Amino acid sequence: MLKPDGKLYFADMIDISEGECAPSCCLQSSSGDWANCVEGTLKKKDLIEMMNDAGFVDVECRGTNHYTTAPTTVGATFRATKGDGNVKQRHWENVYTTKDVSKVGWYQEMPSISLSLLGKIGSTSKDSIIDVGCGASILADTLIHSGYHDMTLLDISSSALEIIKKRLGATADLPVYCVGDVCTFSSDKIFDVWHDRAVFHFLQKEEEQQAYLETLYKSLSPEGHAIIGTFGVNGPDSCSALPVCQYNEEKMKNLVQGRFDILEMIDETHITPNGSEQHYCFFILKPMD
Repeated sequence: MLKPDGKLYFADMIDISEGECAPSCCLQSSSGDWANCVEGTLKKKDLIEMMNDAGFVDVECRGTNHYTTAPTTVGATFRATKGDGNVKQRHWENVYTTKDVSKVGWYQEMPSISLSLLGKIGSTSKDSIIDVGCGASILADTLIHSGYHDMTLLDISSSALEIIKKRLGATADLPVYCVGDVCTFSSDKIFDVWHDRAVFHFLQKEEEQQAYLETLYKSLSPEGHAIIGTFGVNGPDSCSALPVCQYNEEKMKNLVQGRFDILEMIDETHITPNGSEQHYCFFILKPMD
């Protein structure tokens, strides 16, 4: 509801205890205090991260005050400015500059499902392939090792692409790196393979989904294949603190009708770094004749 460059100011209790969580208890406070509940109190860094994720910029804690509700809490004031509206880019830049990419939920030590699906469509090292929303995935490393040399890596986060560049070392010049939103991406190049492991399910609005499919249709060779991974109907309803859509074959068919045929749908269970399970659906699409 804020205008661009609008200001946010607020006060809250913060957790100053050591460790990750504040005690779950309520204590009586003095008459000068304005809150007396410790349950759910967040640490300063967590509040700042939440504001950054929401798209605010210049987020800062202005200091603490005399208010307290327990030995582990103190009152604090914060301020921030509404950014220019490019919330998605700031969100993912924050992810790839502040988090250990080997600990995020979508991390894979080996892109086994992607390699299996590339085998299903008969992809060879001669193919021109675009990895959409590649993040810091090691798919590029694996394909280069297998002899692929015509690769384009597209991601909204420049920091994610820099991670790949550094990791590739001597072969970093092989891929073409593109920073941008897939919904507005354009290229003179036509690709044999479009690979998207986990971008499409972040698109919440029908106009975004259709813009993505239009970009895909224009970018893919008539004889090419698209591999699109999404959360399945039994999968999470959010990822990286962002809402996602869940898909099955019927829902995807309704979206792509008139442009693509679904050649195959594959159910996949992804095991996250913390050991939890996530249900994915992978779709192999081909442009309609």
